[in-house]
Amino acid sequence: MIDHIAVYINRHHQKAILIFFTLSIFLLSVGIYQRLSTSVRIAWTTESEVETLGFNLLRDDLADPGNGQKVNPQLILAQGSPISGISYHFIDREVQAGKSYIYHLQEIITNHEIVELESIEIRVKPKGVIEIGIGLVLSAMALFLYIRKQKPHSEIQA
Repeated sequence: MIDHIAVYINRHHQKAILIFFTLSIFLLSVGIYQRLSTSVRIAWTTESEVETLGFNLLRDDLADPGNGQKVNPQLILAQGSPISGISYHFIDREVQAGKSYIYHLQEIITNHEIVELESIEIRVKPKGVIEIGIGLVLSAMALFLYIRKQKPHSEIQA
């Protein structure tokens, strides 16, 4: 003869599972986006600009130097003046994670003469690894909680 049947529904664990899944999907998305959208931001500042038309930025692969190619599609027009300079930047989205590059900055003056200014070496580090790792851990935790919650939680008392 059965005296009592009880079923426990724990909504707190269901919310935790939903939060873990939501956070893991968000972090995986951010990590994957960062892995796919590798870029380098090159910035420079001038003190003054006398007869400057603009600037070109060349990128050389450090593994195969000497084949530098211009990364800006058009001349980066000068915006400073003979008495004051200005800050510039260019974002290069044509780079690969894990590779090293040398960027060469050139100034183009009014008689179209090219003046080599500075060079900088950059190693492009992979991004998004931490976000993807945390997302995978949260996904595994949510899956573990979900599977654990699928077991019947009933209690039979006689």
